[in-house]
Amino acid sequence: NPLVQTCVIQSQFLFQLPPLQWQNDSPLQNDVEEFKRQTDESVFDPLLLRASVWKDLEEGRSVMRCKQCPLARVLWIQHKSKKVEPDWSTWSRIFQWYGKPNDGTQWRIFWFPSELKRTAPERGLEVGPAHINGGYTIPCTSSAIVIYRREEATRVLLHEMSHAACLDDQSESL
Repeated sequence: NPLVQTCVIQSQFLFQLPPLQWQNDSPLQNDVEEFKRQTDESVFDPLLLRASVWKDLEEGRSVMRCKQCPLARVLWIQHKSKKVEPDWSTWSRIFQWYGKPNDGTQWRIFWFPSELKRTAPERGLEVGPAHINGGYTIPCTSSAIVIYRREEATRVLLHEMSHAACLDDQSESL
């Protein structure tokens, strides 16, 4: 399969690159505003996981963290009693794989690491967003990739990056 061969060659090249260097940073005002805006109601998050994590921040139980590298800016909310961070090495490789966004900026990730895990619906009920969703983004836009479960955050990042990088067939609705 030519696609598989291309992926293997690209991944071999990718792991020859030095890993990205992450630096702690302070959230900018527009980061905070956009992060909060991402707590608005959404069909993607009917359980309001993002709003619940944000409430912990507003009530002082959590803090906002920010790290950036040349390709991405990651903001997340961390409970004061529990350190939660992505696997920076793996996330580095993902950003290196996708490269710079088409608009020449950085990928901007908002992570609400809710501890609520995915569960199957009761027998006979339909599977819906409450059972499977863990993130969303606007296709072809690098400014707000949202992940709102801690569970499988890296897998969700990969999935949402594909949408944000405009890899979907734009003639089909999502």
